[in-house]
Amino acid sequence: KGYDPRDFTMVAIGGGGPMHSQDLARELGVKKVIVPSTSSVFASWGMLMSDLRHDYAQTHLTNTKDLNYKEINNKFVELVDEAVSTLKNEDVNKQQIVVTKLMDLRYEGQDHPVEVTVPFDKVDENNLNDIIQAFHKKHEQLYTYALEENGTEIVNLKVSVIGKIEK
Repeated sequence: KGYDPRDFTMVAIGGGGPMHSQDLARELGVKKVIVPSTSSVFASWGMLMSDLRHDYAQTHLTNTKDLNYKEINNKFVELVDEAVSTLKNEDVNKQQIVVTKLMDLRYEGQDHPVEVTVPFDKVDENNLNDIIQAFHKKHEQLYTYALEENGTEIVNLKVSVIGKIEK
């Protein structure tokens, strides 16, 4: 996905992870391996300490040059409302909820969408180009090329909500 494993440190977890980590690190060219003292229960402990998360998606296939901003923003509002409602039903306080909006974009005539964060309250003609440029950049990172002269399409609208829990 565009990252070189040699640029990272490996963390070996699980019952057998530390046993196999050295060979895997050598094969990948990873220079450093960390084996936590609690590696055998590391994943379980992480699950117990993680925040609550829910992801919602709505397919909305449309070309970005023909965008109906009101429709896009209304769909995002519906997704956010549903997601926040789910966390409230799980007794998460509204101040502890973090909402992230995303879009799956692709080039016209292609089949591989790329997920891009939408860092704006509303999508409009003033910020759509920023979203498209982020898509080009991420597409190039993932696939080693960008087709900036091609048109772009929205495939899915997505919302990810995190309910922060006490640790």
